[in-house]
Amino acid sequence: NQANQSLISAFKSGQTLAQIQAANPSFVVPSFTTSDPRLKSPRYYEWNLEVERSLPWKLTASVDYVGNHGAHELLLNQGLNAFCDPATCPGGFAGLPSVVPDPRFGTITQVMTNAFSNYDGMTASLRRSFAGGFQMVASYTYSHALDVTSNGGVLPFNFDTNNSILYPQDPYHANASFGNSDYDIRHQFNLSYVWTDLVRHFWKGGPNPIFGGWTIGGTLFAHTGLPFTVIDGGQTTTLQALNYGGEPNAAVFATPVKPGNFTCGTSGVNTPCYAGQFAPSPATPTGFGPSGRNQYRGPYYFDTDLMIMKSFPLPHWETARLSFSAQAYNLFNHPNFDQPVQDITSPQFGMIQLTVAPPTGVAGSFLGADNTPRMIQVRLQLQF
Repeated sequence: NQANQSLISAFKSGQTLAQIQAANPSFVVPSFTTSDPRLKSPRYYEWNLEVERSLPWKLTASVDYVGNHGAHELLLNQGLNAFCDPATCPGGFAGLPSVVPDPRFGTITQVMTNAFSNYDGMTASLRRSFAGGFQMVASYTYSHALDVTSNGGVLPFNFDTNNSILYPQDPYHANASFGNSDYDIRHQFNLSYVWTDLVRHFWKGGPNPIFGGWTIGGTLFAHTGLPFTVIDGGQTTTLQALNYGGEPNAAVFATPVKPGNFTCGTSGVNTPCYAGQFAPSPATPTGFGPSGRNQYRGPYYFDTDLMIMKSFPLPHWETARLSFSAQAYNLFNHPNFDQPVQDITSPQFGMIQLTVAPPTGVAGSFLGADNTPRMIQVRLQLQF
């Protein structure tokens, strides 16, 4: 507060930094946000090609290619006033000056529109409609999404175990952060199905109120793990005091020392992934890490839901129907795990500590409730 008052009064009288510090030795220079002289609106180019064909047994197959390219996307650069003085970095820090570029300010955030992105995806789909009320749609997608920063560079996509890297590691080579998007899912399989009047299809006889009106349906989702960046929290924390943005959304990347796993599966729940793959954080900062942004991946994801419903008319009530349904979310009670801890300086580095909730559940979506175990919801509904 005192620093703020000193800045306000000194600004009005046109004082220099030296004059302000002489009057207030504890004065802390302010951070500052600026923008390029000319900010451009994002521009996107999209293209697609689809081939569809009817097959025997009432099957319909399609192959769809979708691509897009984004240009002039928003990017916030928080390291343009960063430095590492000889006392902190005796051997120098590769990529940063040894003196502060502008001593009048602390962290300077530059708003830019020079980020870009690419996406290429191929989806193969199969649809089938059977006589008797059965419908099924299955699809497989192979895709690759790349960008300089995800979610517009403002909102983190990952914020549970790890945080998305929104700002460039090297402020003077921002486009070097071009890599896998936070939501780059390389392989994905989806299945949905519904079968109306299921029991009657196999059991022609019997009273209709008992055997008629049964419907079964469900969904299945499976995809490979989401990417994340292995970071060096030790160097990041030191540079954060020297005008380098810092965690949770800016970080110095870790340095790999030997090839190894790029995917951390469910084994990371009990055994740390990437053991011995990265150099420990140096005692003094030395330079930006050579590993790329979002090079490593967390565990795969799998979820399937099931719904069974029975509907029948009520006697002597012409328009009324009574419906009974049971919905099972995460039918097989399959746990899905979050990414492992990304910071090499953390005692839990490479360990998976959290589960992730399915997109739907009894408690709804994104409400903070624990939707991860199997949950069954039973409902009785009267329509009239």
